Amino acid sequence: MSITSSSPSPPGSVVRRLLTLGLALFLSTAVGLFAGCDNGQLTAPDSTSASSADPITSATSDEPRVLMQGFYWDSPQESGSGEWWDFVSGKIPTLASDGFTEIWLPPASKAQNDPSMGYDPYDYYDLGEYNQKMGTETWFGSRQELESLISTAHSNNMDVIADIVVNHMSGGQLEYNPNTGTDTYTKFRPKSGRIQFNYDNFHPSTFEQADAGTFAGFPDLAHANPATYDEVEDYQQFLDSLGYDGWRYDFVKGINPQYIEQLQGAVGGFGVGEYYDGNKSKLSQWLNDINYSASAFDFPLHFALKDMANNTSGGYDLRNLWGAGLLWDHPFNTVTFVSNHDTDKDAPILTDKMMAYSVILTHEGLPTVFWKDYFNYNLAQRNSATGIKQLVWVYQNLAAGSTSLLHSAPDLYIIQRNGDPGLVLVLNDNPDSWKGVTINTKWANTQLHAYAWNGGSQPQDKWTDGSGNVDLWAPPRGYAVYAPNGY
Repeated sequence: MSITSSSPSPPGSVVRRLLTLGLALFLSTAVGLFAGCDNGQLTAPDSTSASSADPITSATSDEPRVLMQGFYWDSPQESGSGEWWDFVSGKIPTLASDGFTEIWLPPASKAQNDPSMGYDPYDYYDLGEYNQKMGTETWFGSRQELESLISTAHSNNMDVIADIVVNHMSGGQLEYNPNTGTDTYTKFRPKSGRIQFNYDNFHPSTFEQADAGTFAGFPDLAHANPATYDEVEDYQQFLDSLGYDGWRYDFVKGINPQYIEQLQGAVGGFGVGEYYDGNKSKLSQWLNDINYSASAFDFPLHFALKDMANNTSGGYDLRNLWGAGLLWDHPFNTVTFVSNHDTDKDAPILTDKMMAYSVILTHEGLPTVFWKDYFNYNLAQRNSATGIKQLVWVYQNLAAGSTSLLHSAPDLYIIQRNGDPGLVLVLNDNPDSWKGVTINTKWANTQLHAYAWNGGSQPQDKWTDGSGNVDLWAPPRGYAVYAPNGY
């Protein structure tokens, strides 16, 4: 069976310009699905020793974008309190050399609590320079260290994505609230002097009783109050002036979509929303509601990949993978990921993560690699063809064009990227044996080489016939990525 998603992935710089100009709506509506049929025949697997081929390490001059999430929950415990910005800065040259084009940093503003990961913001303009809320620096460091990190990233041709929390605030003083008839913690007079909020800047407000949702009982910002929205926009402009290149919007479920669209239009830059939901139609509706002015993290795909990776018995049905995520419907507005700071903390993928990374680093969408996976869990495997680093190379050098489903079975999933040069991913869910099938590829009379694999020894090179037919295999609970030899 052959199913094609007719949605080529343009270079990262092009995608960025398209999103900034607001043309992504036009592009995403161009996506279509087309179906056909192809039957295969099994033959015996061939393999050679994994040590017989070295990984490809060279990088292209204009790599497609790959995002590194530059933190995990409680990450400053690794670096020491106040040292995270410097710790990440020291890793930037390595990340740039490995092909990462941008890094997403945690919320930088002073929070109510100390220590804090920043998701309970108190003073948006205090980036670690005012002595308030139990200290001067944030858990990550000082403003000077943050600006140095941004400068280091830019000098290594990496963009920096800010994590901004503009759904709620925390840590205000108690005041009488005539909108509720009670006392509420809604009086904000932080030392930066930039914010002067009171009860009417929060829900229920005289401008609006409620919005899309609240989070964890924190005072919920009323963006319908012009003074509230203007301050939020000014804060984002402030971060823009520091050199941030894009935005990760926290908990967009709680913010009326029009304000995300307005912020994107006013400040510009790449934007991605955290709409934490496994319902693909809800994420599609959110993209539509913001007029495709930003992207969305692909939580539906994450949940599918988690089910696949954690089911070590091979019980996950790979026929459910195609179409499971947002990327099949909105490839230019989708940011894919395997794990993040929340999922790793609360509901982690415990096994066979490389199977999941083989999907997001061969398919369309903007892939995100989780810091803890790359460094702490040692999945980078920088000197091997079996790790994330090699898949980043695959994504940037081989993965191009539309995506076709060549074969789908309970234990075997095969797709082809149809651009130049393109690739074939063979994904095997069976825990006991190699799996393969004869498929029809776009290459006639061509030697195909396995550039990346995991789960066993390196698959042997294969030749297609005059019609492009070839049998390709993957190891147990593993994958193999094939493309024409010579790259």
